[in-house]
Amino acid sequence: MRSRLIRGAFAATLALPLLINSAAAQPGTGQDRPTHPHLAVQSVLRHREQLALDSVQVSRLSELARRLQASPIRVRMTGSDRVPGKAAPRVERTRITSREALERAFRVLTPAQRIEAARLIASDSADRTYR
Repeated sequence: MRSRLIRGAFAATLALPLLINSAAAQPGTGQDRPTHPHLAVQSVLRHREQLALDSVQVSRLSELARRLQASPIRVRMTGSDRVPGKAAPRVERTRITSREALERAFRVLTPAQRIEAARLIASDSADRTYR
């Protein structure tokens, strides 16, 4: 049973890039539209009943979606510039991708919930593609 869950979780993480790419592609144009990372987390929250999320998981995912909507930018210190008398940090601002947001959301879920969430999000993407 445990090995089946581990294999399923591994399969879900392998499918994650495909899910994000298919959700980001705009049908018919061949162009990618900008995606908002909080929408990836909200796609997991839309399936809270099917995933049997408990109240702690729902609150964590809701908070994650709120934080990503308020600030979808990650600030990372990449080094420091030496200025006489003080050290000034060098920072890099990068946008959080939908894939990273979905990976963060999946960390809140159990392995079985991750598998089911990946399946549900993939079916949502397929429905959107064929509309």
